[in-house]
Amino acid sequence: MRRRLVVGMVPAAAALAACGQAGAGAGGGAATKSEYVVAPLLGDLNALVTSINRGTVMSDFLKKETGLGVKTFAPGDYAGTLIGLRDGSIDFAFLPSPLFLRAQDEAGAQALYKTVRPGANKMPVPGFTSIIAVRADSGIAALKELAGKTIAVSDPTDATGWVMPGGHLKKNGVDPNKDARIQFRNSGADALVQLLTKKVDAAFAARHDLEHADVLKADADAAKTAKVLATVDNVPLEVVAVRKGVDAKVVDKFRAAFKSLGDTSKATFTKDGKSDSILGQWGITGLVETKDADFAALREAAKSIGLKLK
Repeated sequence: MRRRLVVGMVPAAAALAACGQAGAGAGGGAATKSEYVVAPLLGDLNALVTSINRGTVMSDFLKKETGLGVKTFAPGDYAGTLIGLRDGSIDFAFLPSPLFLRAQDEAGAQALYKTVRPGANKMPVPGFTSIIAVRADSGIAALKELAGKTIAVSDPTDATGWVMPGGHLKKNGVDPNKDARIQFRNSGADALVQLLTKKVDAAFAARHDLEHADVLKADADAAKTAKVLATVDNVPLEVVAVRKGVDAKVVDKFRAAFKSLGDTSKATFTKDGKSDSILGQWGITGLVETKDADFAALREAAKSIGLKLK
C-alpha cells in the first residue's frame, strides 16, 4: 500500500486552525483546551474517508479514557500532520518514525509510544528487520558490488524499506543516492517482486516481506531465490507523538489512554455485530513506550542519505 508522502499541499491543516480547533499557535501554549486533536495514521492516497472513519472510533475511545474532549483529524497527507504539530492545530499524532524525527527537530514533538506490528511468522514486534537482498543467482556477493546497480526500495518515508538499509549501504561504501539507481516502489513486498522477476538488481524490504502473498505469488520459493546480503534489526515503525506545549497533566492523561489503546483486547469497537481491535484497523497489534535513544540509529541513517529532518 502506498503510504501518504510529505507533499506541499496542506490546506486542510490551515482550515482546521481557521475553524478554531488550533491550540495556542506556533510553539503551542500549555493552556487547557476544550478539545484535543489527534491525527491518525494515513493510508492509501484515495482512502481519506476510511482514515476519518477509523479515527472517529479511536477518538471516541480516547475521549472516554481521558475524560477530555477529543477529535480526530486526518490531513490530506503527512505534511499536514507535521504542520499541525508545529502550529498547534494537532496535539497528538501517529506518524512514520522518520517523519517523527522531522517533527521533533522542527517543532519539538515528543515520542510517547511506538507501534507493534506482526513481523516474521506473524509474531508481534516493536521493530522490523530490514534486508538488502539480491537474487541468489546474481553473482553479487558483497554490498560494495551494488555500486552502479538498480535497487528497488519502498516509500521515501519508510524506515524499514529505505532509510535504514540505505544508511547501512552508505556506511559500507555505496551511496544509494549517488552510486546506485534507486527505484521507489509501493512497498517492500513490491520491491522484492521487482527483484524476483529480474527487473532490478537488488531490493530493500522487511525480512517478513519474503512471506508476503504478492511475493510468494511471484515466486513460491522467494526465500531461496533471494539472497540476503545484509540485515538491520529493530527498525522503529510508527510513533505516537505529542506536540510541544501541551499541558503536562493532559499529556499524562493521554499517555495512560494510549496505553489502554495499545491493549487490543480492551480497546475494541463493534462492526457488523463483531468486536474488532481499534488499532487493528491499521494492522497495529500494540503500543510500547519509547525514548529518544530508540531512534538514534534511524537519525544517523536518515542524515547519511540526506533525508531532510529540519
